[in-house]
Amino acid sequence: MELRLLRYFLAVAREGNITKAAGVLHISQPALSKQLAGLEAELGQPLFLRGSRKVTLTPYGELLARRAQEMLDLADRTRAEFARPEETVTGDLRVGCGEGRPVGLVARTITRMHRVYPAVLFHLFTGLSGEVLEKLAAGKLDFGTVNAAASLEGLNFLRLPLPDRWGVVMRRDDPRAAWDSVDAGQLAALPLIVSRHALLRNELSGWLGGSMQALQIVATCDMHRNASLLVRAGMGYLLSYDLPLSDDALCFKPLSPSCPSAASLVWREDGPLSPAAEAFLRMMREEAGGSGL
Repeated sequence: MELRLLRYFLAVAREGNITKAAGVLHISQPALSKQLAGLEAELGQPLFLRGSRKVTLTPYGELLARRAQEMLDLADRTRAEFARPEETVTGDLRVGCGEGRPVGLVARTITRMHRVYPAVLFHLFTGLSGEVLEKLAAGKLDFGTVNAAASLEGLNFLRLPLPDRWGVVMRRDDPRAAWDSVDAGQLAALPLIVSRHALLRNELSGWLGGSMQALQIVATCDMHRNASLLVRAGMGYLLSYDLPLSDDALCFKPLSPSCPSAASLVWREDGPLSPAAEAFLRMMREEAGGSGL
């Protein structure tokens, strides 16, 4: 049983969808399906219940998920011990994040790294891309995640394979909640709550075909999750990434045509990485399957 197959299996279990997992792993959906079928044949038991849009784990799949994570953690720990037999990885690791899907990659990597290197203490900073870059430049962070609008000049970077999707958060009882998506004309007619950072960088100007300043902006915000409270109160509509909504009274409608926003993990070019930072970067590359330096 190859470790690579176990990573594939866990990715599908995590995403609940073979097509989504294939995108995260950067392999084709048919190739991933074939690998999973081979794994089931090797074990002699079904691992997934396959629905039209979602796959769930069978009892055997749940057992393998636990065992697979244990085996991968052991492999990581063994590799680390052979790579650095004279030292234990300790110290602090500081990571700055905004909001959006890439934060999930960071969370999974930190959790996995904690199992392998329990002596490392992790510090998370949440802020806008500009704030993350400022702290990175000042040496207050080891890594940061930033969106496509941020400048990568003078930085090493790893492209992350989970682009955020722009759309509008609205009340579920709003008549517009019946829309499947929101086009530029519909967006222009809405009273909008907009990220201060996106507005400053005019991030959606290409999609709009003009400046974001022309939109009907009633409020600006730093963090989208907090601004959703204004939506619930009826102040307007939040122009936001497709973030998980903890409020059942709200719903998300994507922009049409689709407007994705790529993200990168960044770190400074100058100076060597600490052992903890090297371990984090290696694991992020494995989790993301991304490309960078």
